[in-house]
Amino acid sequence: MRKLQLLFFALFCAVLSFGQLPQGINLQMIVRNHAGALIPEKQVELRFTLVKDSIGGTPIYQETQQQTTNLFGLVNVVLGQGTEVFGNFASIQWQDYNLYLKQELDLQEGDGYQDMGTAPLLSVSYAMVSGGLRLQSPNGTEYHLEVTDQGDVIAVIHAAPEASFTATPLEGNPPLTVTFTGQSSNAPTSWQWDFGDGATSTEQHPVHEYTAVGDYTVTLSASNAYGVDMEIKEAYVYVGSCPATVTDIDGNSYNTVLIGEQCWMQENLKVTHYPNGDAIPYITDGGAWDALGDTNTDDAYCYYDNNMNSAYGVLYSYAAAIGDNWARDNAEGQGICPEGWHLPTDAEWITLTDYLGGEDVAGGKMKEVGTGHWQSPNTGATNESGFTALPGGYRDYYGTFRNVGNHGTWWSATVYGSSDVWYRYLSYETANVNRNNHYKSYGFSVRCIWNN
Repeated sequence: MRKLQLLFFALFCAVLSFGQLPQGINLQMIVRNHAGALIPEKQVELRFTLVKDSIGGTPIYQETQQQTTNLFGLVNVVLGQGTEVFGNFASIQWQDYNLYLKQELDLQEGDGYQDMGTAPLLSVSYAMVSGGLRLQSPNGTEYHLEVTDQGDVIAVIHAAPEASFTATPLEGNPPLTVTFTGQSSNAPTSWQWDFGDGATSTEQHPVHEYTAVGDYTVTLSASNAYGVDMEIKEAYVYVGSCPATVTDIDGNSYNTVLIGEQCWMQENLKVTHYPNGDAIPYITDGGAWDALGDTNTDDAYCYYDNNMNSAYGVLYSYAAAIGDNWARDNAEGQGICPEGWHLPTDAEWITLTDYLGGEDVAGGKMKEVGTGHWQSPNTGATNESGFTALPGGYRDYYGTFRNVGNHGTWWSATVYGSSDVWYRYLSYETANVNRNNHYKSYGFSVRCIWNN
């Protein structure tokens, strides 16, 4: 069943002379669906019920009316001139009750009447209407209906604002320029921003530059003559310190990308020496690779299909990725990565995929778009994270090259048992990030993460 809205409700009285009881109450409504779209040129049935004493009080009058919305979803009716279901409009003692008007709408599509809300009628005499009629919606918002000198009825909301805002971008390197957009409702007249770094603004849509690394909590206070409201977003803006590039011991330069609070290489590693300068064993022969054990010391690297011009970087055994059992690096956990960087742990891979929305969707956000490297259809690929994952394939423990163009595979630093290690792979067929474990003698790609 669709949820409907009577978006605007204007009310005034039609009378014969000053001080007489109303002969009818004019109602004007705009009908919208649950998505906020107008419902134009549609025959509808409206049911109005007057209830005394409280919203859930005793009904004293009810009528129905058949109406057709115009091109703008608007209907105009006169309460008191419909088909009476019970009660008599002319006999209502307006001055004796606190009255509430219940409004119901039937689109005549088999769903029956839907409750559009009940609002109190604090007064309906002409004298009161000519000075402004006050209504209150079910959510507590107060409306004043006022008559202009030209006879027009206008609805004025008398309520404090509801503070709301968005911003973009929410992360990046310093200096980071962030555009804030105020979205507060109920017609605020002033705004007070606190950007979390000591700076403030009174603009509705300010632009602010963050110059220092950190997490910043942003606060907006919106106010008008009827009150003030505040929205606080904790750790809303993250300013990281992610160097634009990093260079390995061989002089290869790699672009980087800040994803959440992690700084990653944007390219697969292609270094052929350990951080201490020692050469990594280079194995091209499949039989020699097959002879590698599932240990922390059987280190080797290769290029897919032994093509040194491969766009996919280098494939490393796990022993090579961890710097020959962590013996040929210069810092704890560094492995084969450049100074100040390290081989990511399984937990750090989880942090990445969680930030990107979970394993079911993160792969698409990490994959390079298109089919220049990935096989069609490269499902879900947007690369919105900037990770730019490529399908470099892998080398299995027999020394056979497999799945270039189909899969990308990357080591973690975290072992699973004595002979297996956690790794990640992405596929051209899905948007998933797949977490799995495999033998240490496989040849996978490496992405390094910064020690920030």
